[in-house]
Amino acid sequence: MAKKFKFIFPLLAFILMLGASTGYASSEENKNSKKYDMEIVDVKTEKYTTKDGEIVTKKDYYNKQGEVIKSETEKAITPTASGDSITTLAAPHWVANTIVGKEWQFGWPQLRVYGTGSSKSYTSSSKTTYRAIDRIGVNTTLYYNNAVEDTATQTKSNAAVASATAWQQSTNCCWQYKGQTTHTFQEAGYQSWYPVTTDYSS
Repeated sequence: MAKKFKFIFPLLAFILMLGASTGYASSEENKNSKKYDMEIVDVKTEKYTTKDGEIVTKKDYYNKQGEVIKSETEKAITPTASGDSITTLAAPHWVANTIVGKEWQFGWPQLRVYGTGSSKSYTSSSKTTYRAIDRIGVNTTLYYNNAVEDTATQTKSNAAVASATAWQQSTNCCWQYKGQTTHTFQEAGYQSWYPVTTDYSS
């Protein structure tokens, strides 16, 4: 019996020390990390017309601290005039956004965070029919506490949709993630567009 106690006491001491060190590391990480307030309290929409006659609509979503926690943007191309008629088929409507989410994946001990950026080209602002353009793409980066966690890109020619997802690479105690995407829209006869969109996790 005495031998059992001699074995158990050192084991218990080791477990307690391990728990204390893990808790300390976790508290230090929380101390240095920024907690994003994800409650949307205000949405500001900016709409303007470029020198080429293209209508850009940008939405920024704000929390109580006045921080932008999500942004999305759209660009409506003005139809080109041909004599007395208007060629509506030559007027694409471009949409860019980034979404940060979480999902269960096999082998992960927690919900895995991802950031997906997408660029889409439509025939009109109704966004019911896709319209292929010369070049469309995304370059998405997922950040954890301002450090790059993962990147993903996709570029297509003669296509209407491009999408790429960057994934969480390591487990951690918090959800301090930001997804940011640089989008590419290129079509002959129109001004190329490279908007940047963001989203945050809570």
